[in-house]
Amino acid sequence: MGRVDRTGTFRCSPIETGVGVSRNKFPVFTAQVKLLEYWDEDAGAWHPWEEYEQDATIFATLFGIGKKSQKMEPTLNHVQISKVFNCDGTDFGYLNDTDFSALKFQVRIEDNDPDYADKNPYVVNWVDEYDAEPGRRIKKLDVAGIKELNQQFAMLLKQTGKKAAPAKAPTKAPEVPAVTQTATKAVKAKKGKKQTEAAKAPPKAPPQVPTVPGIPEGKCTKQEAWGTVCELKDDACSDEQLKAAWLAALAATAPDIEEKNITSEQWFTIRDAVLNDVGKF
Repeated sequence: MGRVDRTGTFRCSPIETGVGVSRNKFPVFTAQVKLLEYWDEDAGAWHPWEEYEQDATIFATLFGIGKKSQKMEPTLNHVQISKVFNCDGTDFGYLNDTDFSALKFQVRIEDNDPDYADKNPYVVNWVDEYDAEPGRRIKKLDVAGIKELNQQFAMLLKQTGKKAAPAKAPTKAPEVPAVTQTATKAVKAKKGKKQTEAAKAPPKAPPQVPTVPGIPEGKCTKQEAWGTVCELKDDACSDEQLKAAWLAALAATAPDIEEKNITSEQWFTIRDAVLNDVGKF
């Protein structure tokens, strides 16, 4: 059987599978697969490919050191291999010893790194289920990923956001984000949940003075904190962005604490954390 001679998306079935270790001693799932069908991007259809007797090799590292966490963690390959091979992830023996010859799934073939292309010009860089949408697709972050990205680049977003036309000021302050049981649960609450009582903004204070007149330094109520962040938020900050910053600060300051038990000092800390994130000063 000859090696694959092009890039593209194929349907395939395993000839041989097993688990080994990489040079860095990380667990690796390896599979030699027979190519059965080829996805024609232009025609938007699968074409028979088995007659060409071509194969490809999957070399998927299952665990590695995360770039951000700097800790051992599962890779994206681990997620896809577990899904395609119906593995619960508790035992390498399942991937090593099971006969998968009847299984059919997709692989995406791409050009290899130029440093290794002389010996092996094409590599499998993605596996997916048999009926998955074929071809190259735009990879999009999920809700949690977008939220983390927003927090990471909050300052740059504020700077670039000022170049655009400022959003119209709301006629009234947005409602305080609802918190049902704990701050941690509030962060995960479904978008759009409404608070029964509207937040009342305090008298305007100069942007350069983040404290609220009449409130002891370092203390405030929930409504006073919310009113202040509504008043002093950056003009480019939308109500949804403000609510997200509020809930993130709530979870960071008072995790696993009932809202009714949050102290005035903690509300003050939450207020300052939100202003540091989305404030205009």
